[in-house]
Amino acid sequence: MHFSLSDNAIEEILQQEDSEEEIVSETEDHEEFSDHDSNFEQEADPGDIVDVPLRCEEDEEPVFPMQFSEEYLEDVPLKYIKRKKFIGRNGKSQWFVQQPPQNVRTRSYNIITHLPGPVRAAKECTNILDAWNLIFPDEYLHKIVDYTNIYIENLRRNYSRDRDCKDTDIIELRALFGVLYFCGRMRNSHLNTKDIWALDGSGYDWCIASMSRQRFHFLLKCLRFDNMHTREERRAEDKFAPFREIFEDFNVNIKRYYSFGENITIDEKLEKFRGRCPFRQYIPSKPGKYGIKIFVMADAQSFYTGSMEVYIGQNDGPYQQSNAAIDVVKRLVEPIKNTHRNVVMDNWFTNFPLFHDLLKEYGLTALGTVKKNKPEIPPVFTVAKYRDIPSSIFGFQKDCTLVSYVPKNNKVVLLASTMHHDGKKDSGEAKKPEMILDYNRSKCGVDVVDELCGTYSVSRITKRWPLVIFYGLLNVGGINAYVIVKANKEYSGATIGPRTNELKELANGLMMPLIQRRMYIVNLPQVIKINIKLILGLFENNDHDEPSSSKTRPKPSTSRCEDLTSMPQRLAAAEWQPPTADRLHPLPKMLSVKRSQRCRACDHNLTKPEYNPGSIKFKIELLAYYHVPEVKIISCETLKPGARSMLLLKLTNPTGYEMKLRLLSPEDIPEPEEKPIEEETELKSLEKESISRTIISGFDEPLKSNVRIEAPTPRLALAQRDDAAEYDDDAQNDNDHKDLIMWRKSNKLAIRVPLITDEAAENGAVGRTAFALEYTYRNTVPPSAAQPRQPHDHTLYTTVILELGTILT
Repeated sequence: MHFSLSDNAIEEILQQEDSEEEIVSETEDHEEFSDHDSNFEQEADPGDIVDVPLRCEEDEEPVFPMQFSEEYLEDVPLKYIKRKKFIGRNGKSQWFVQQPPQNVRTRSYNIITHLPGPVRAAKECTNILDAWNLIFPDEYLHKIVDYTNIYIENLRRNYSRDRDCKDTDIIELRALFGVLYFCGRMRNSHLNTKDIWALDGSGYDWCIASMSRQRFHFLLKCLRFDNMHTREERRAEDKFAPFREIFEDFNVNIKRYYSFGENITIDEKLEKFRGRCPFRQYIPSKPGKYGIKIFVMADAQSFYTGSMEVYIGQNDGPYQQSNAAIDVVKRLVEPIKNTHRNVVMDNWFTNFPLFHDLLKEYGLTALGTVKKNKPEIPPVFTVAKYRDIPSSIFGFQKDCTLVSYVPKNNKVVLLASTMHHDGKKDSGEAKKPEMILDYNRSKCGVDVVDELCGTYSVSRITKRWPLVIFYGLLNVGGINAYVIVKANKEYSGATIGPRTNELKELANGLMMPLIQRRMYIVNLPQVIKINIKLILGLFENNDHDEPSSSKTRPKPSTSRCEDLTSMPQRLAAAEWQPPTADRLHPLPKMLSVKRSQRCRACDHNLTKPEYNPGSIKFKIELLAYYHVPEVKIISCETLKPGARSMLLLKLTNPTGYEMKLRLLSPEDIPEPEEKPIEEETELKSLEKESISRTIISGFDEPLKSNVRIEAPTPRLALAQRDDAAEYDDDAQNDNDHKDLIMWRKSNKLAIRVPLITDEAAENGAVGRTAFALEYTYRNTVPPSAAQPRQPHDHTLYTTVILELGTILT
């Protein structure tokens, strides 16, 4: 229905209405909502609520010229057409009936200035593993490795064997994530691990080859995201302390490598969790109902997650912040400030002061549904009775548009937008406004991300809430890496496979380095070694150590009976039961004689005998084992030419006396004083420094290293070995150097050693450092029984050479 009446005809129709009844109804409406005291009115400044004059007079002229031939006016009551505006419940907000004049030029805040897609280093990613490494870089993973090793060190006292509680590294941590992605891709993240590591042919070969089932459970148990020694102090002022550092670093990484599209969705997601957590939420509308609520900002078209915030409730201290919807949205959209994007949200976030601030201060338009109780909404917009189906009523301000749409009986949909400034409708039977169509197209960004996370989820059952959030970060990181690779391949014209194939490539790429390292473990079970060789393709090229480049195996010929295996051959390999002779593998055989055997072709040792206790080599190693400090590498940052990196070492005192030690450059070792040996007894008692040094170090040729220690360390005290002290509480000396010592436990000490890589170091070369270890040794062996004497301390030196990994430019 279109209006084509003149102004005089309309005035005659309006004069026939009962003016007294109309005035009474307006007075009742005003009194009904005058006492409306909502949180919105208490917190917002009235000057920020509207963009038009606060008072409305009957004789006030509208800003926009009236034209009654517009289609969007067909559902507006005639009395509002005469008044030319609607008045909100607060009596202040004005919404004009007529839309503002349409300019030919597009408004500046509807013009996107940054093209969507990957940016910076993400533009060069051609596979999902490279994109994943940008979101989870080495620096990020090294933090998790260090915090996990601190917990493992504290837990080691409960294990009788060190191999059951050994430290982890970044290669093993990546493999752990690869196993999680692999199980998530198979939709078996909650499958019993006995079935995953089954050796009867039903298990997953990649998981079996990467790590043992016991190691998998141990790493998940020990996975930590902060320093356990300082956690209680930080938790006193921050409920999110156990995971804040890792979560904030992840937020920084995902914001860095992608530029959003024109529409952004803000919504909440719930990580299912029913364990103990100080900020667990109950949301009955969610499938999990109980869990940790996370506010998410995601691209409405590509579903790239760009910002996340965990709802932790009231948090007193330095991390205190407002949980109001307007403040949450402002914090989430900070990465896209002044980029002229459009933010889509639901009615929990939508309010008119927020829309005004986003447009004026952040350079962003907004679109969202509105609750009926907002004081700025006119009463006629919330009433569905006596309205046609479908029908729409529009209200216009200078920078905001409000629409009330009735899709069915007693149902009203309210939307507000700062991007739309007209009353356009769909030409279909539903006659939906263009605002609703745009909202429906872009409202599901976060919901789709939540659905994608649940489809191939890596989450496993746990009682620790930081691990629950980290599982969510792994899911989001996998999706973001896929979005980056997909955008790059579409831009270059290459074909992109389904997401399940990309997740398989990601899982295999994360597990492959550890599988290649396990190949050279001597005591690895034969079944697992065969599995690793099958994965690496080594059976096609047995004469070489490197995997074969061929990915296909020729089909065996089964036309002759001699190509088939016999029953004893199949029973000898019960795990595999090879059907043909070309699939037979050598079986291990126990030797009956413990002696050394060499290959006749290359003279290489095939078997080695046990050490002879009477041999000189055995005595030297036994002496060093009980007298020389033990040095182990805990972790090392990535080495880059000319750059500074940090090395974390663990030092152990094997003696029963306190030891003082420090690290020096090899050139700083003092030359021993040459003293004549007068008696043979002095030689046996290790009285001479020079002899001790010759036995322990024994390096005659010059040392070649491309990584050097930045500066000598001060002299540190290392307690004596005491097996009973393993069960005591940690004891930190008051005089320790806090910037050097990371932790101390009994006779063990972890120190930070700053390194500097040579600028001339080549890319791909092995980083090698050499330093001198100065330590004290207490000699308690007297020269002879006839000449007893007091113990005497010696200062000894030994040279240590460490390989720190590959140098990357």
